[in-house]
Amino acid sequence: MKPLAPTGLLAILAIVATGSVGIAQNADKSIVQPVPDQNVASDIITLRAVHPNLPDNVVKLVAEAAEPTAFEPDKSPELRLKTPREIAMQLCGSVTDAYFAALHTLNGKKAEGLDPDQPSLDRAYNLHWPACLYVNNIKGTYTVLDKDNVPRLYEIFTGSTGSPKTWNALFAGSDIGPNNALKIGQSLTYNWSTRPTRLKLLKSKDDFLSQLNDAVAVVKAEDVRKLPVQDVTGTVATATIPISAGAQLTDSEGRISFAEAPECVGIETPPFDPVRVSATYRFLRDNMGFPNPTRLLVVDNGFFGARRVGGQAQFGTAFKDAGSLFLKNDPDGLIGPVLKPGPKMTIKPINYENGLTAPDQLSGHGTHVLGLTLGGPGFDRSLLQNWLTIAVVAVSPGQDKLDGLSVSDIISAVGKVNPRIVNMSIEYSREQLPDLNLLTSNNRDRILFVVAAGNGYKSVEEQNSYPAMLAGGSKTQNILVVGATKGPAEPLVAFSNTSEEKVGTAAPGCRIRSWIGETDELVRMSGTSQSTPIVTFTSALVNSMMAEDAPPEAIRYRIQVSGDPSSGDAQTQAHTVTNVERALFVNYDYISYQPSASAADLAAPPIELIGELRLVPSWKPCMGIGGDQTWSFAGKPSETGLGGISILTGYQDGLIMPPVPCKKVSPAAGKGRVQFRAAWKLNGTDKPERVTDLDFKDIDIPLVNRFIRKGPGARIN
Repeated sequence: MKPLAPTGLLAILAIVATGSVGIAQNADKSIVQPVPDQNVASDIITLRAVHPNLPDNVVKLVAEAAEPTAFEPDKSPELRLKTPREIAMQLCGSVTDAYFAALHTLNGKKAEGLDPDQPSLDRAYNLHWPACLYVNNIKGTYTVLDKDNVPRLYEIFTGSTGSPKTWNALFAGSDIGPNNALKIGQSLTYNWSTRPTRLKLLKSKDDFLSQLNDAVAVVKAEDVRKLPVQDVTGTVATATIPISAGAQLTDSEGRISFAEAPECVGIETPPFDPVRVSATYRFLRDNMGFPNPTRLLVVDNGFFGARRVGGQAQFGTAFKDAGSLFLKNDPDGLIGPVLKPGPKMTIKPINYENGLTAPDQLSGHGTHVLGLTLGGPGFDRSLLQNWLTIAVVAVSPGQDKLDGLSVSDIISAVGKVNPRIVNMSIEYSREQLPDLNLLTSNNRDRILFVVAAGNGYKSVEEQNSYPAMLAGGSKTQNILVVGATKGPAEPLVAFSNTSEEKVGTAAPGCRIRSWIGETDELVRMSGTSQSTPIVTFTSALVNSMMAEDAPPEAIRYRIQVSGDPSSGDAQTQAHTVTNVERALFVNYDYISYQPSASAADLAAPPIELIGELRLVPSWKPCMGIGGDQTWSFAGKPSETGLGGISILTGYQDGLIMPPVPCKKVSPAAGKGRVQFRAAWKLNGTDKPERVTDLDFKDIDIPLVNRFIRKGPGARIN
């Protein structure tokens, strides 16, 4: 998308995306007043519609006030088959006759005979598309969270405080109780939403705002006390990239300085054994057939692992063997879409093209994260060839903040990349809730969003950051929020945000090694930004092994149910820490047990098998829940007693729900037996032993260290 120079008829540039961004503004103003912003050019203004139906004269005025938008065929080839109405809706959310009148006026003879409902073909690129304020009149759904109330949600979705009359109109069709009472977890239908839009004016702001006030003064709005448009220049909230947990803001310089997180000092343990995980994946791939193609999108602050050379991405030594994995169908961004949050704002995926010359721990954050999504140091990247594709979207040019309008560009980028998994080591304020809700809910059936819990030393609810806050409901199971631990099977580290409702899993996040630039030099960083891509990497491997039609919540379920029980209070939903290797056995049941009850055998290395588990109907390990609902069991009751047993219940009768820890272990849990028919015996190498005995064998529960049932998404039923 490229802004045009003035062409005699005035028009404006709108952001190309879908969705909406919430801005808290007071709509009870008699006139529109500009809000000064020293960081915005004098000819840039940000406006927001606060009503679903903009008057025609306002649409006309906005379309005559600044630069229009033009599309280029090599950068937006998909528009050729879209109708003019669809393109206008992409720009404006919804479209009226007044917009098409402005389009004809702007383009003259070029627009003659234009059918709004036939494919645009070359006209998608030959026409200049007038600007507009974004109003989305398509219904959406939202799951109510703690402390939500109707007036606040109205303000987030529309930018206006509204009134009881407008509240009822927005949420018509929702089950709202007396006095606008809401219930946590209930689903609300909202009938429209709006978004701030940046405009590049071709006249002074004062002249434009004066004309805008005159235009709205003669309109009989739904509520005459409230203007249908507001100036919100300089008020769009910022996004935050939760960088290294040891980062502190230096007051004197106003920059981020890095210090080791005190909780992580001295930790050298890798998050997983990359050699063993490589061997396990190689074995499973060779025995399961071709992996499912998986496309991964990393949303962060750019990438330093490549440069543009002769119109191509040339990768440095750190990522040279992964260069073939990167998306290559975007000539502008090379490895992913270019973001354009507004006029005069362009952010490319490769940070060298954003004017940066060398990485540091802040600007190299996105590179560090991306390296971990590929398995980090030691993992055999050749195993990713031919099935994994990775793309990069930079929401900031190597910085830790960007204004909230970047969310709408993420929505557009997701549409272009069509990923299966999205890594978001990033936080937004609640004002971006509508867009983030649209992003996650519209992709509920096809994309898993792996999201950092944050480094705030508090709960996710107290931090109140998004998209982490959207997790936890039955309709948001495609969001997996990740906390950080010191090491495998440990509790959350102090800096990690927590929540037994929101945080789905955890992974090591202390002094994790990865790259921040082109060279092989490894840098240690700490935070949920580091634990999150470890889970993203695991999710990609799991997805490649699953059935082709497995929903994204099946990946989430597998990550949670196959994790190691955390020592201490995990403060996560499943009380587990991601175990990369065990997550890969998605097509088999898994069991680990001791050979016998003798002292020598109890101290011996465990026997690990994959195959088929059969639960004995009389065994009921969790009070009030049938044994058939037990999907993960851990513990050696002969040594630890019932307090050492961890049980997860969940998936049943085709319904995928988050695995739930057993709240009351039955006295029967430490007794009885299970039956197992082994297919392979694991021995820590890339050559597990084939088991030829196909009979089920009894294994006494006191000898069992762990069993995990394969659950949903398996290729083998």
